[in-house]
Amino acid sequence: MIAGSGEIFLTRDNSGVQIQLTGPGTPTIGGSGNNFGYTFLPGGILLQWGFITISSSPNPYLFVAPNIPFPNNCFNISLSLNANSSTSAANTASTIGTPLTTGFRWNFTGTTSYQFIYWTAIGN
Repeated sequence: MIAGSGEIFLTRDNSGVQIQLTGPGTPTIGGSGNNFGYTFLPGGILLQWGFITISSSPNPYLFVAPNIPFPNNCFNISLSLNANSSTSAANTASTIGTPLTTGFRWNFTGTTSYQFIYWTAIGN
């Protein structure tokens, strides 16, 4: 715990890098338009978000700066498609296998009218 802050922090490895485990706190955000980031919710729940540029799939996606690996578990990954034009209902994006603390695998089936897959992940 940082003196006087009232929040709980985890110090990772010997690097001295601290990760806030309880809220409230300011989300860590980055990327163009702040499209990536994470924040800890009260009770140690970690919420992360970002987007993937669609290319060949399946692809592994790793939680990397400004995102972080989950300290313990990744409970769920949610994906949503972002289209640049009108689209067909036949387009799908899905996760493959069990989410890991370090990332997830995904698959996209559809047309090039989709440019991005937005994702959210929750864990602890």
